[in-house]
Amino acid sequence: MNWGKGIVIAFVLFIAMIFLFIYLGSRESSDLVSEDYYAQELQYEDRIIAIRNVGGWKDSIQLNVTAEAIILTVPLALLPAETGSVDLFRPSSAADDKLFDFAPDATGKQFIPRTALKKGSYVVKLKWEGQGKTYYWEKNIIL
Repeated sequence: MNWGKGIVIAFVLFIAMIFLFIYLGSRESSDLVSEDYYAQELQYEDRIIAIRNVGGWKDSIQLNVTAEAIILTVPLALLPAETGSVDLFRPSSAADDKLFDFAPDATGKQFIPRTALKKGSYVVKLKWEGQGKTYYWEKNIIL
């Protein structure tokens, strides 16, 4: 074999490798973390204030995962919640995100059924308003 054939074979293999990488890359999901990430970034200062409002109570907010439900317990000192939401954010797939209204019972507990949740990593983002303040708390969990 001469040098010319070797160079042509090397170029053909290189081009085939490039096309293989393009094909494999096009099969990967390219979900954004959030569709409205720019608007959320503009509100980041409000989130910092909401985190500060939770203050020393952040370690008192409990999250227990059982086979049937996720049990979220908030201290009564931070309640009542006028409005709020529990966002189960799945970083690996935007289609698996779940949003629930935050409506704790008289003891400060809220039960979120696990029936609609897939196994994997979630970020529980709890946002609520009450007592004239906005509160924010989040925690990573693995189901």
